[in-house]
Amino acid sequence: MTLSRLLLKPAAVALLAAAAALAWWALVVYAVRGGNWTALFLTGSAGPVPRALVSENVYVFPHTGYDSQFYHYLAHDPFLRRDFQASFDAPALRWRRILVPLCAWLLVAGQDRWIDRAFIAVMLALFYLGAWWMARYLEQFGLPAWWGLAYLLLPTSLITLDRLVVDLPLVTFSIGFLIYTREEAPFKLYLLLAAAILARETGLLLLVAWLLSLVAQRRIRAALFHATAALPAAAWFLYVASQTAPTVMLGWAWRFPFQQPWAAVQWFFTHPPANAIDRFAMVLDLLAIAGSALAIFLGLSLLRRPRVPGESAAAVFALFAVLLTSISDLATFTDIFGQGRILGPLTALLACLGAGRRNRLFLVPAATHSLRIGLTLGGLGMAAAKSFW
Repeated sequence: MTLSRLLLKPAAVALLAAAAALAWWALVVYAVRGGNWTALFLTGSAGPVPRALVSENVYVFPHTGYDSQFYHYLAHDPFLRRDFQASFDAPALRWRRILVPLCAWLLVAGQDRWIDRAFIAVMLALFYLGAWWMARYLEQFGLPAWWGLAYLLLPTSLITLDRLVVDLPLVTFSIGFLIYTREEAPFKLYLLLAAAILARETGLLLLVAWLLSLVAQRRIRAALFHATAALPAAAWFLYVASQTAPTVMLGWAWRFPFQQPWAAVQWFFTHPPANAIDRFAMVLDLLAIAGSALAIFLGLSLLRRPRVPGESAAAVFALFAVLLTSISDLATFTDIFGQGRILGPLTALLACLGAGRRNRLFLVPAATHSLRIGLTLGGLGMAAAKSFW
């Protein structure tokens, strides 16, 4: 079978996407991080690594690290039984996002020495699923399946190539949501919605969007049935609350809508970069903020069509994004990784809807975020290439 024919198959496209993700991680790990795969969790020196994991020789960066380090710890202690909480910034918040860590733990029956590899395997499975669902979705609109490789270029996908954050499942499930609502597969959709909330609490927005669509179609019985998809997450959240102290989000407070993106624009102009590369990065940062504003505008424009599930989902995530522009801290919009993650489901949904509609404007928000994230990955790729010279 020729390569062109192979790329007509969504499963082959998905396998290629997962292989590309693994190849990138291997390149970075062996060329830049001394062969230590724990570097993908971006663990910082500010907090203590749990004593039980000292034998792993965790790769520690000389800074505060990133959220991904906590989900690494969590995968070794999903049920809060090993006194790991001292190594967390916000235990109640982190443990609610149990899906990926728990899958990794279950995959190897809780064996510490295999959990890191299982975590990476779960993330690869998400790359496979996301590309597979995107290829299938695009095929339904007469587009070639190999365009499903564009899943790798979504902002959250690029961020995950740099660090193993657990935002990827919600973006992946958002694309699956488009498939299963079009195919009217209630059981698969039910499982997807339940999993989305366990992956990240904002997965509840997918369920809200689906319920709004069902109510708009006057399918009340189906709405009542699917509403129960939130019960597994509710039970888990109650368990986590019983084992942890409430989370305090530092720097988050009520403000006027869009105040924080505007404050981020002002911050960039009052902190002029010193060299050409940083100035170019600042231009891309400003474009990304403009892309976020456009994403919110486009999402809100879809509020008039709640009966269409995909458009309902984009609208609900846009409403949530408006809330984030008023309550989040400044770093959310000055850091492209934070901005790309919280708006990831919205930009992914808009990109898919835009491809189906042949509307390029819907592709712009994801493109502006991905360009800025790509600049960071490009620097890492150059460092990896230099190691071979």
